Amino acid sequence: MSWYRRWMFSAVSLALVTSLLPLGGGSASAAEEPPPPAVFNPGFEEADGLSGWTRSFGVGIAENTAVASTAEKYEGARSLLLDDRSAVHPLGMESTPFAVTPAAGYSVSAMMKVETGSMALYIRFFDANGTKIGEAANWLTPTDGAWAKNAVSAVVPDKAVTGTVLLYSSGAGVTRGYADAVGIEPNRTGTFERIGGIVKGMINEDSAIGSENGKPVLYSVFKGRGETPTVFAVIDALSREVLGTYPMPGVEAAWGVKVATDGQVYIGTHYNGGLYRYNPGTKQFDYLGQFGSETHVFSMVAGPNGKIFAGTYPGGRLYEYDPAAGAIQDLGRPDPEEKYLRSLAYDAERNVLYAGAGGTKSRIYKIGPDGSKKGLLSTLIPGGGDSYAWPYGMDFEEDRLFVKFSNGDLLVVRPDDTIDYYDPAGMDIHSGQVAAIPGQPGRVLFTLGANFYAYDSASRSSELVAKVEGGVNFQDGRFVDLQSPEWPGQTFVGLGSYGNVMYYNQDTGRTAVQPVQYEGAPILIQSIHQGTEGKIYAAGYMSGFTSYDPATGAVSETNPLGQIESSAIRNGKLLLGAYAGGRVLEYDPNQPFSAQNPRQLFDLRAYDQDRPFAMVYDEEHDRLFVGTVPNTTSLQGALAMYDFATGRLEVFRNLALNQSVISLAYKDGLVYVGTTVYGGLGTSGPTETNAKLVVFDPATKRKVFETIPVSGRKGVTGLTIAPDGSLWGVAEDMIFKFDTASRKVVSKIAKLRRYSASGTTWTWGFLRFAPDGNLYGTSRGQFFMVKPETLEFVMLNGSYGNYLNIDASGHLYFSDNDTTLWKYTPPGMEPADEAPPVTTASLQPSEPNGENGWHTVPVTVQLEATDDRSGVTETVYSLDQGASWQRYTSPLAFTQDGVYAVQYRSSDQAGHTEDARTLAFRLDRTPPVITVASPVSGVHPDSEELDVQVEATDEQAGVDAGLLRITLDGQPVQPGEKLSLYLLPLGTHTLHVTAVDLAGNRRESTATFETRATQESLLALLARFGQSGQVSQPGILNSLVKKAEHADWAALVHEVEALSGKQVAADAASILLRDARALLTP
Repeated sequence: MSWYRRWMFSAVSLALVTSLLPLGGGSASAAEEPPPPAVFNPGFEEADGLSGWTRSFGVGIAENTAVASTAEKYEGARSLLLDDRSAVHPLGMESTPFAVTPAAGYSVSAMMKVETGSMALYIRFFDANGTKIGEAANWLTPTDGAWAKNAVSAVVPDKAVTGTVLLYSSGAGVTRGYADAVGIEPNRTGTFERIGGIVKGMINEDSAIGSENGKPVLYSVFKGRGETPTVFAVIDALSREVLGTYPMPGVEAAWGVKVATDGQVYIGTHYNGGLYRYNPGTKQFDYLGQFGSETHVFSMVAGPNGKIFAGTYPGGRLYEYDPAAGAIQDLGRPDPEEKYLRSLAYDAERNVLYAGAGGTKSRIYKIGPDGSKKGLLSTLIPGGGDSYAWPYGMDFEEDRLFVKFSNGDLLVVRPDDTIDYYDPAGMDIHSGQVAAIPGQPGRVLFTLGANFYAYDSASRSSELVAKVEGGVNFQDGRFVDLQSPEWPGQTFVGLGSYGNVMYYNQDTGRTAVQPVQYEGAPILIQSIHQGTEGKIYAAGYMSGFTSYDPATGAVSETNPLGQIESSAIRNGKLLLGAYAGGRVLEYDPNQPFSAQNPRQLFDLRAYDQDRPFAMVYDEEHDRLFVGTVPNTTSLQGALAMYDFATGRLEVFRNLALNQSVISLAYKDGLVYVGTTVYGGLGTSGPTETNAKLVVFDPATKRKVFETIPVSGRKGVTGLTIAPDGSLWGVAEDMIFKFDTASRKVVSKIAKLRRYSASGTTWTWGFLRFAPDGNLYGTSRGQFFMVKPETLEFVMLNGSYGNYLNIDASGHLYFSDNDTTLWKYTPPGMEPADEAPPVTTASLQPSEPNGENGWHTVPVTVQLEATDDRSGVTETVYSLDQGASWQRYTSPLAFTQDGVYAVQYRSSDQAGHTEDARTLAFRLDRTPPVITVASPVSGVHPDSEELDVQVEATDEQAGVDAGLLRITLDGQPVQPGEKLSLYLLPLGTHTLHVTAVDLAGNRRESTATFETRATQESLLALLARFGQSGQVSQPGILNSLVKKAEHADWAALVHEVEALSGKQVAADAASILLRDARALLTP
């Protein structure tokens, strides 16, 4: 079982998404909460009437007037009259700014009597520069001569300093109305907790098998999410070890993975409609381009001479890639109507390509080497393929074309276009491909129900070969030699969904199913469900079902269920609606997940239904109701009713013509049905323009009422029963309330977004009533609250919010539109906050990069505070041992050398402050300073003697004496060493010094000088050599001195040459000759 650390949303956490509104806590006592701001002159009773209010809109417009009027008043003697007679200019009166508290929640209200048009009540927020950074508003239409309360709620943005109240009429029309009794009250918000990406797993849509280095390998693409990228993976077929991965940025997943005849591996992807190639020899991975403007590659097959064919969506086009030409060629659209080219197969012997198109109807085309095209199904099977959404998979093996239709029906066709096998009531096929069985001509292996079967073309029949415990249906595979004694001879290896590898040994009959050794990635949350024992379940897109226990924080392992869309609870078990085929499952959470748990109760394939988005259970009569979206062939959804006592299933498809059923609620023996105009993806689009609310009576099995809650809206979603028995729902941007007694929509507010003009939208809004009496909801990126009595709308999060459910304790759960599950605790439900926040500090780089614990590059300190109750109010830090503290708002950058001790602490909304913590580090970016006092640069007579005087200093870490290096012309010398320059060659010399400090910073320095022979230096050397006895006789020394004094260098050279090694030592003679010759030839 996995455990995830939980952390609370706070205004100072750097993990916040910047578009997310800051959210305050809710468990601090009322005395600890700052009081709400007050509006000056809220009833317009001051002597001059409008004191404290400014006309900020409609200034100078003569038709517009705003006055304190005695004609109407809610209380006191006066009210504000807004008389906007201009159809183009707005009119607005705005209060004097008042101070606001970031993250606080406010409810602003005003009593209004609107005679014509519509009046708005705004609360607006401004930063320290006076720039407006947020606002919220609510509009009121004519009130039929009565005073009505208009109210709006908002959460103060993080950087807001002041706020105002605005009473407003837009420039879009004329308005006349009164406002009075303006007030502001605290409006507490709850706490947000990030549970995390709890649904994890491997999602792979297609695979292939090949060979590398003489061993069989599997190829597939594993879907990524968040920080885990989608990758192409090479997998050892025996050990299942991932030998290599290749990131595919911008790729969602891949329905096409195929090995060409030359061994190259090709991958066709979505949503970018791309083609990629992997070379097993060089391990090079390349992007080859996009298939025109197509977004999905749904099928691929190897052709002749290393070519690859691909089928796409939404254009239903056929493409060819020829490696010789290095180009993608568009071969056209085999079928003029169907959008999906879902499957391909190739007969290499006859050079014939088979293309399977579908979406609404199945079509198979036989394309000859000359480009000729022949439709097959019209002459082969009844209906010509019209009853199948598409030919889901095709393969050509053992001289037969094998076709898997969308419902699993098997069709086998001979090369002469006659049927080898077809029986809709007979054998099905569930694997994506078939595999030829070695040594058994005419027989192929496939899976049905995750067990192995063999089809025999001689007998035109199938038989069970081996049952597989925990089996899957393979995508592609073949018999190979695994080179293992555990798997002797030929073993079938095939990769199935969720990264599971299937094995079947032909000699021993042994079978196995084992997962690829790959961690996978977080999976996009597809739906959220209330479970038993207080648990919450999150379901993943395509696969994955994970529980979260709010009591312990425990997260279960992810079970590889299919895509779960809806749920209900019956007798301690979960009833689950799964895509595809409109399957309804029963899952016992008290039993281990297995092939038998969950078990299927029924499916709706026979009724052309596919996606069970809605489900509600009638406990009184022990009946289940399921609402569905049809398959790709239809616009007509359905309502299914299942009786547990009798096992009887009834399906009603006539509730709303050409509409799907996507939301259900049950009350007092009636089912309330929300519809959408959208049907299956393969259709040409909606034919209806208005979604409906339908009331269905299970007793009479008839529709008893129908209405359009909001005209022009394409979906009615989020149906839920309120505590008072009313029905609430969402119609695109509108939240509406439906009186179940009068069967009328009694109120509605437009606060949400409309559907996109393009694409298909099924689920949208989700609504739940919480114990605090408020209505909470999500709608594709928004999390909000509505006060049912006043219709006040609070946008709790304008960036995150998808799906929604509530646990037994009243906590709400939603997703971040991606993989992360969030928990919201409404105000008043939070446990008492008895502990201070916890602040953690981190360094970047996290570890010293220098020696001896020193940093040698700039250091960034990041502070992150969490508080599991009331929420963090601020984090502060000190750099002077607590003498002064500064508010932490962003990471701290340290660039100057020094020894630092950063103290930090945080406070929460309950008034707790943690004890200060300290983060210490040492920074030395400066290398040592090198000073060369001697030798100095310049010209030196070679008779001189010099001391080596070098000093290295470092103010921070100090010099590492053991690493000080000094060389002269590449030879090591020591500090203080005396240099007799005559021992050096005449010319330029270099002293090189290297110093390293204890932090590891290194500096190098050089000093250059020149040694030169002069008359004086030569005379000095003669004196030196005479004194040392290297010129042995005084007479000879005098003779040489006289020649040097007269600069008779030629004579001196001649005499020294004659005496070298005799009366003049050889080494002294060599130096004298060198200098004299240098003077002889300047």
